[in-house]
Amino acid sequence: MFRVVLWLVIVGLVGRRLVVARPSLPPPVGANASLLQTALDRICAEDNGGHLTIKAGTYVFSNTSLEITDCRHISVHGDGAILLFYIGFGIAIKNCDNVTVQGLTLDSDPPNYAQGRVTRVDAHTASFTSTFDEAFLMPDTSAVPFNAPGGSAGAKIMFWKADTRLPSRQVHFLKSSTPAHGVHSWQIEVKDGLSSPLPKTGDLVTVFPRRGFTWLSHNSSGVVADSIVIHAGGNMGFLETMGDGGHVYRNVSIVRKPGSRGLMALNADGFHSLGVRVGPTLENSEISFTGDDHLNIHASMLLVCKGLTPTQLAIVDPSDQIMVPGDTLSFYKLLSSMPGHPPGRLNPFLAKAVVKDIRKATDPSLVQDCQHASTFMGQPPYNAWLIVSTLGSPVYVVDVETPPGPSVTSTRYSLVSLDSHLCANAKVRNNYFHDSCGSGGRILLKSRNATFEKNVAERFGGIHITTEQEWLEGDLGIGNIVLDSNVIEDQDGFLTHV
Repeated sequence: MFRVVLWLVIVGLVGRRLVVARPSLPPPVGANASLLQTALDRICAEDNGGHLTIKAGTYVFSNTSLEITDCRHISVHGDGAILLFYIGFGIAIKNCDNVTVQGLTLDSDPPNYAQGRVTRVDAHTASFTSTFDEAFLMPDTSAVPFNAPGGSAGAKIMFWKADTRLPSRQVHFLKSSTPAHGVHSWQIEVKDGLSSPLPKTGDLVTVFPRRGFTWLSHNSSGVVADSIVIHAGGNMGFLETMGDGGHVYRNVSIVRKPGSRGLMALNADGFHSLGVRVGPTLENSEISFTGDDHLNIHASMLLVCKGLTPTQLAIVDPSDQIMVPGDTLSFYKLLSSMPGHPPGRLNPFLAKAVVKDIRKATDPSLVQDCQHASTFMGQPPYNAWLIVSTLGSPVYVVDVETPPGPSVTSTRYSLVSLDSHLCANAKVRNNYFHDSCGSGGRILLKSRNATFEKNVAERFGGIHITTEQEWLEGDLGIGNIVLDSNVIEDQDGFLTHV
């Protein structure tokens, strides 16, 4: 195979710190970042393999992402290269096959969150006042990114001990912010009150939104991330969605920048795999100081809205997975649950069927009815509590080859797994997980045939082998999970759950 070899020789911004007039605004995109994108586009257009070496330096992408799209059989090697992104932007690998990216560091300037020191606490008004570090974002709820912070409940708030620089286990959510007396001083009001133990004057605090992505592999296969370092990310660290999968993450790390006074390495989940055909291999890596769960590997559930005929179903797909004729669907019973209390057992199996034809629903009344499923399901007789919403989710009319039976078509709601995209056979080995700085901090294995071995986990939210109907996440036929030779120390928060 002919290989195109390009050397991107650009003088980086080594030794220079970006000067930004206001930390909430992105710096301009650097010329060297534009050249890097052009070089990658050229290799991908050749469509016959190639190699790109990125010389040491700092490449300022700001509020744009590095796109690797429709590429096959290429490799990218970063020889000490640092890629700077503004909050919500990062590396996006889409519709690719056999792509290797090695030796890059992903960072942000300014950091992706607000950080300060508590100067006053008022439990009666569910508020506190803090002086915020000008090198970070300001927690201004009237401006980007805190005016639309993302997540299921908005921006999170974590308090930290100044001496240990470790977080408390209590997570709060930002309700509003008001400028207070003093330079960079803000009064922060939290949702649902301040929980005990209350923060103290002198404690550190971080306020972090959730936007965009950091590393995204979408509808791809055989992507290798080797020796990739993440020091900052506005959302999940390593995120893979759809496609054949089989991706490998080797010697990757999500860690605080050495020498930095910043407390966080990431604003959301460290590693998140959703709906790929073959699950990931994650090995010899470190994931720490994440704003949510450390690891979540799962299939995604679809939802039967109603049976239109014995062989035709209206199906809601909140994850918008790629369903095609010939795919096998497995149907499971929806279980009742109370808010904050998942069902506690696996969903009973009902039937299987093979997709004959699929198309987007066009009947406005059907679409509206199905998109309100998450609301109706929480009411009698279903009483099935969901955290996720189906409002805005795509609705499909699916014809199947044989009738799945009245247990599926005669009731309003059943759960469905797309059996070709179960994220199966994941391998997680020789990794170090520690110090969640947000809600969760869990290690979640929610797909069949996973192996979790020789890992160390400290100060985290427990190992969970389960499905989560409330999130419409998990392999409904989960089984055959191997746990071998793992070390758990100082587990805090959630108990391990199998």
